[in-house]
Amino acid sequence: MAKTTIPPDVRADLEKQERMYRCVVADKECSGRIQWHHAVLFENRSLQVWWAIHGICDHHHEIADRPDIRKKIVKVMYELGGKDVEKYEKIKKL
Repeated sequence: MAKTTIPPDVRADLEKQERMYRCVVADKECSGRIQWHHAVLFENRSLQVWWAIHGICDHHHEIADRPDIRKKIVKVMYELGGKDVEKYEKIKKL
């Protein structure tokens, strides 16, 4: 996937959140630097909202499509976004 530019206001909000500096999966397999991961596509574009972007280590980013990893990422997204996630009926999970 092409690199996506996060809007400045969303980026500023995310930079203040501690969760962005640790892996969302957080298990014994974590390794590498933390990068920001867009958890969903909406209308064929990365969704640019704070609850859909997560910190994730290099290792888990490489295997983010694996069902067990995907499930952990989506669980956190729903915990963070709550009813906002439900607004996007046609969310296509990455």
